[in-house]
Amino acid sequence: CHIDTVDCAAHAQRADVLVVAVGKAGLVTADWVKPGAIVVDVGINFIADPSKKAGRRMVGDVEYESVRLVAGYITPVPGGVGPMTVAMLMSNTLDAYSARKKVTGGSGLLVKEVDMATSEQTSAPLPTAQRQGGSDPQLETS
Repeated sequence: CHIDTVDCAAHAQRADVLVVAVGKAGLVTADWVKPGAIVVDVGINFIADPSKKAGRRMVGDVEYESVRLVAGYITPVPGGVGPMTVAMLMSNTLDAYSARKKVTGGSGLLVKEVDMATSEQTSAPLPTAQRQGGSDPQLETS
């Protein structure tokens, strides 16, 4: 759906997977959602909330409390797709850098690897498969 779609709710009611990113707090309500559907709320909105220190709180485009009772799966806001968004932005940034610099084997480009159990960081060369052309002698095995 988009801004000119007639009866967006009717289209949404037929969806097995509903991805919502319109920028309007609580637009999608339970009556828009097909029972058992997967609902991915990408919206970020702030509404007044005097109980919060900042006087507002973050909510999505989906009316979470009512939709969660109908949906099979639903992503919350906050705490839903944000970490994946950040990961993909970082991945795209690395891809753009690699394309611009025409990174090839032996370039010295490093990626940080974090052991989640110990929080230790180590540096490792970017795998050859993700480089543009060439091979890296540091990654070759005998």
